[in-house]
Order: sequence, then C-alpha cells, then structure tokens
Amino acid sequence: MKAISSVCILLLCFGLQGIHGEEVFGQQTDTIRLNKLELKRGAKKVFDTKDSVLVLQIDTLIMKDRSSLQFFGKKKVKLLVNHAELGKRVYFLGRSHQNNASDMDISIKFDKLGSLFVMADGYDANNGSRTDPNGDGGNVRLVYSNDGIHPQQQQSRDQNYLHINTLGGGRHVNATACGGGPGGGQQSQADPGR
Repeated sequence: MKAISSVCILLLCFGLQGIHGEEVFGQQTDTIRLNKLELKRGAKKVFDTKDSVLVLQIDTLIMKDRSSLQFFGKKKVKLLVNHAELGKRVYFLGRSHQNNASDMDISIKFDKLGSLFVMADGYDANNGSRTDPNGDGGNVRLVYSNDGIHPQQQQSRDQNYLHINTLGGGRHVNATACGGGPGGGQQSQADPGR
C-alpha cells in the first residue's frame, strides 16, 4: 500500500510540473538558449514557435538602435539575459492571441542602455477583418541586475530610459460597436534585483 501511495504521489508531481519541467493545464513550454544574439540597426528577431509559453535564455544580447525582439502567439514569455547592450529605441514586443498581449517576465543585466520600450499592450477591436474584442494588456515584471546600469523612467530623451506599456485595447475605437469593452491595463513593474 505504501508503494502504491508513493507511485501516486510521483505521478501527481510529474502531472503538475510536466515530465520535462513544462507547464501544464494546456500550455506547452518552448525553451531556447542562445550564447549570443546580435541585431543590427532596425533589425527584428521574431519568435513565433507553436508553444504558448516561451523561455528564452540569452547570455549576450546586443541590439542596435530601433531593433526589436518580437514574440507572437505567446501567452507568457520569460526572458533571461546575462549581458545586454541596447541602443536607442529598442523594443521587446509581446502579442498573444485574440488581440491580447503576452505576459512577460524579464530578468536582465544592462551593460549599456540607450532606451528600451517593453510593449505588452492590447490591440483594439476592428470592424474589418478582425472580429475579436478589444485585447487586454499583459502583466510585465522586469528585474534588472544591481551590477549593471539602473534604468530611469522619467526622461524619455535621456540615456538609460525604460518604458513599459501594458494598456488594454479599446483606446481608439467604440467598444460597444466592436463587441467588447476596453481591456484594462494590467500591472507592470521594474525592480532592481539579482
């Protein structure tokens, strides 16, 4: 009887965590590890794998001015960056399904920071080809290393600027005509840590 109980507990643990540490309840996790990712000025790197959760680990991330990391079809994105050199007007963009934004959990060390815009805002509903209601903004948590540059959020034209957008959709359209109310802005935070 004790052996059966132990087996049941082990199966329950594997069932809740997934055999390879993947999340469950219908969400598959894709893990990508990169030693170095470098984007030239204005370039974009799109991650649109089939899984709804993405864990992206980058040792060295170099992004020139106006370059972007874009995550499409992701409910959750976990981004871990050991060393980041970011130019001016660099973007992290997260889009889920049905006009909603991705939830983003970012852990990063800024070795250089011009300006970073984390865009987890919901799309507006549209009477044209898109029939989904106004989308919700995502939850964003950004933790930066105390050993690196500390971002500021007051002066957008100065160096080391960080902007996090989590507004919901419905800001530019009539919500009742498009089938949904404005998705509320969720929560965003930038904290020193690590």
